[in-house]
Amino acid sequence: LGLQPLVSISDHDNIDAPMLLRLLPEGRCTPVSVEWTVPYRGVFFHLGVHNLPPRRATQCMSAMAAFTANPKEEDIEGMLSWLSEEPDTLVVFNHPHWDEKGVGQALHDSLAIEFQRRYAPFVHALELNGLRPWSENRRVADWAASAEKPVVSGGDRHCCEPNAILNLSN
Repeated sequence: LGLQPLVSISDHDNIDAPMLLRLLPEGRCTPVSVEWTVPYRGVFFHLGVHNLPPRRATQCMSAMAAFTANPKEEDIEGMLSWLSEEPDTLVVFNHPHWDEKGVGQALHDSLAIEFQRRYAPFVHALELNGLRPWSENRRVADWAASAEKPVVSGGDRHCCEPNAILNLSN
């Protein structure tokens, strides 16, 4: 397509892969990204935190890991604000309608909507996930439109297969 590819590789609560790729000459521009697990009121959400500044990525990851291990709801806003200080960092609410914890779809969705509204200034986009059902992704797209947020692709492929959805952007 004549585009310069940018692939954001993220793993759950770990930045080792992108940091190691940056050591290789051909990987020096690899964005440092993570899928951060954020416990919230008896459930958890995954936030894709993309393009962390390499000079402070380890510090950011340590802070995110500390929060996940010992979550305090009053610290979420400060953490998201701090992570969003860099204008090139993108925070994505990954698969927001997936009730992974199994608390029931209605409760999960109400908490996801509350989380997004409360932290809207720091959550830049919602994810369309290539592994989630289209009915769920359709709800995400509708929600993003009503919240005036863009949707971006994701897929939880864990580098085992190509993603089902791609973003094209300038």
